[in-house]
Amino acid sequence: MLAPARVGGLRERRESERNKLQPQRFLKPTPRPAPILEDAADTPSLAVAFDKLGLPDAVRCAARFGCDRPYAWQWQALRQGVAHKNLVYSAPASGGKTLVAEALLARALWRHDHTPRVALFVVPKRALADEKAAELARHFSGDGSYGWRVRVCHGEAEDARRAREGSKARKPPALIDDARCDLAACTWESAAQFLQALLEKGGVELARKRLACVCVDEVHEMGTNRGATLESFLCKVACVGAPVVACTATASNLGALAAWLGAGLYETAECPTTVAIHLALAPPMPRRMMAPTEEVATRVWAEGGARVDERRLAVMAPADYDVGDAVVDKLCLDDPPGPVMLFVASRADARAAAVRLAERRWRESGAQDQEKAACRAALAERLRSASPPDAAHAADLRACCRHGVLFHHAGLAAAEREMVEAAFARKDCDVLCCTTTLAVGVHLPVARVVVKGGGQRRTGAELRQMIGRAGRAGFGTKRAPDAWIVCAGGNGERGAVGAEKLLGAAAPPILSRLRNDDDGLRRHVLEAVSGGLIARREVMAAFDGALDAGLPLRWLAARGFLRPGGANWKDPPGEAPSVLLDDTWEPTPLGAATVGAGLGPADALEVAAALRCRHGVDYGGVAPEYALLHRLYLTAPLQQNVLGGWAHWAAFGDALKDAGKGAREVFKLCGGCEAHVARRARGLAATAESEAKNVPGTPDRVCRRFALALLLHDRIGLGPGHHQGPVQQEDGTWGRNQTSSGTPSFAAAFAARYREHAGPDASLTKCEGGDVDNYSRDAATLARRLEYFCRKLAWLEAARACKSARGLLARGAPDELVRLMRASPGNITRARARALHDVGFESAADLAEADATDISAALYDAAAFDPSAAFADAAAARLAACIIADATKTAAREAALPVDDSGGGDDDDDESAARDSDEDSAPDPDLPEASDSDSMDGL
Repeated sequence: MLAPARVGGLRERRESERNKLQPQRFLKPTPRPAPILEDAADTPSLAVAFDKLGLPDAVRCAARFGCDRPYAWQWQALRQGVAHKNLVYSAPASGGKTLVAEALLARALWRHDHTPRVALFVVPKRALADEKAAELARHFSGDGSYGWRVRVCHGEAEDARRAREGSKARKPPALIDDARCDLAACTWESAAQFLQALLEKGGVELARKRLACVCVDEVHEMGTNRGATLESFLCKVACVGAPVVACTATASNLGALAAWLGAGLYETAECPTTVAIHLALAPPMPRRMMAPTEEVATRVWAEGGARVDERRLAVMAPADYDVGDAVVDKLCLDDPPGPVMLFVASRADARAAAVRLAERRWRESGAQDQEKAACRAALAERLRSASPPDAAHAADLRACCRHGVLFHHAGLAAAEREMVEAAFARKDCDVLCCTTTLAVGVHLPVARVVVKGGGQRRTGAELRQMIGRAGRAGFGTKRAPDAWIVCAGGNGERGAVGAEKLLGAAAPPILSRLRNDDDGLRRHVLEAVSGGLIARREVMAAFDGALDAGLPLRWLAARGFLRPGGANWKDPPGEAPSVLLDDTWEPTPLGAATVGAGLGPADALEVAAALRCRHGVDYGGVAPEYALLHRLYLTAPLQQNVLGGWAHWAAFGDALKDAGKGAREVFKLCGGCEAHVARRARGLAATAESEAKNVPGTPDRVCRRFALALLLHDRIGLGPGHHQGPVQQEDGTWGRNQTSSGTPSFAAAFAARYREHAGPDASLTKCEGGDVDNYSRDAATLARRLEYFCRKLAWLEAARACKSARGLLARGAPDELVRLMRASPGNITRARARALHDVGFESAADLAEADATDISAALYDAAAFDPSAAFADAAAARLAACIIADATKTAAREAALPVDDSGGGDDDDDESAARDSDEDSAPDPDLPEASDSDSMDGL
């Protein structure tokens, strides 16, 4: 027996050794006095600043940020963040706002190291969430840092995670709330869904335990159309009491925002780099070049409207050149200080400018650097496989990238946009022509920004955001960065004056959306009741004052979203329940399903009516190729609109007739009316009788969603013209398949009919490949929400239909093509899979036993390669060899797998569609049990 003192010593030694073996993130820092931040005069080094914030191992942590010393304003903002629980601060674009937010997030997490808390970095866009997650992981994750686990949270990220982890992966908000995440970069919707789930699961107490801090970037976006979601989220955070850090670059009423959040305020106009803003004045009327060399007046913009450094800029161009285009070409190609970003007004302008710049560089420049040429050729090959098969811009994009010029707009496919952004960030290409999609969000610093058009159709905030792309911190250039505003298009001095007014104008104020968005307010009230917050004063305290919950409560109760919770509550029959702002309200099954699915009340009523109309539908008279069209209509995005003016409606009516009888039958099943389409094509508004029809949604909404469903039908590959690939004839030659209907796709017919009505030069901008990709992602997200919505209401048949549509939308191809795409991931795209399937290949085993010449012939003749390219034959042969090698491995792996005769698969994971843990998969006692007929009369 050992002495008690000896036993105690051994225990202490064992505990000490055990603590040394634990990951660093679980080690509690040594207790230290509160940070002393009085020395505001001298800015300390970043390591000393982190140490004063209370962060352990400050030297190693600061080394990951790549800077030795914060700016003076960053240190002042950090002091404000320590002095106040909440902080609102503002700095110019590229001024270094992120460092302040990340330091305060890290401080909040370390203060609660032993409790499983999560810090949220909330951004408005998915691309920003992906970028911020990578940056947070670089600073705080991995060896040599705190080892915090970082996740990106939005719909696409969840789909990707499910693809990696399998069908049994946990659903949002388990994406964050599973004690396996410390930092989450998420969109507004994902953050709101996570907080709502915490409130429903454990109330304010659980939310207060889980949330360490919330940082809201680009908080000025709260005044946009989606701003009601962010404002509602911040109201709930105020009820929870979690620290809030909000930052922006453009807002004028930050004092009101700070007062609303109860936060400290710090504002600065300091920018680490000075960007000179030049204005180039084209001739007052649009004209061509009158001489090989012309001079254009320029001046530097200065605060107060003073004209500084007025000069003449000499431009050279052929005689058929527009003078404004000649100025743009000189600024982009004639020895710029570094990479150049050109902002134009429209997608067509971006594409035309890139083609013009590439052609001029090809004519005037010499031989390219071999390394650059190889990188650009490889990029062209990757773009070839990423472009949609029917994309009109694909050939121009590949041709431009070979000369170092790219264009970027929302019409590009998602994969194309990612490749363009990555290539420009790597400086493989040095000129990027784009629309305002890149003005806010993705971190692409440049040395020169050129804005064509001055102040036309732009706001001061947009112009400032564009100029903010130049001269970012840490981005080295051979000369000082600059920005040029080319006042072309016949504006001249008038355009310059307009641009100067925009540059000198104050930033727009942040506005409250909850007060001006009726559906957003109803959704906010419904979520507050569901989360048990309706009795709290803070939840109805909007940005610009207190809101009245009486009218939204009455509206929700009258439509079945809420019901009185009191046991002895009685109201006269046929009347809406009385309104009392206390804890007497509770959500009905419809209300709970609406909140859980992340839908607004108006959208929930529309989709519920559409789902109810699906019950008992007879598809006997519908062509087999349209069997999925009705399900795609149910999941078509709710807020998108591809039918704008009368020409769009006329083209839609003609294309609907061209689509065949099956499409028109499904259109009638969805509640559409061809007479209404004809009326809108004549430029007339909807009649009162048609608006009052008992259909799911207004007639306009039905037609718009059905047009989106037809576009999605084409994209998945089930449209009427999807069997028109090349086939091998009996004589061994290759030709077109004559067994199909020969009907063109809806997208092609829609575009052709639109040109007939609007003119031969008109383009259908909202139906390009990138647009349809965006619609497909939005539809997949809506299908996931509808699946949960239906399961919560015990509509199992409708839930299975939504799940089937979601699978096809997520894969972007029918099952027969997915089998081929899985045979060689990355090499067999949807278009190539269609070409291979049309010639008889159906599985990985067929490809493994095929001859390389057959595969290369199918891919080449299917326009998967550009016949004008000199290396097309060799590239097709290499691709065929890679496909055969991958297919051989896939076939061997499939042959080794045991055969599952249980008929399970993804459908076995019925309750995994719930947005929370398995505890929520139990049937709701207030819901009727689903019968064999799957009745929907209980709504």
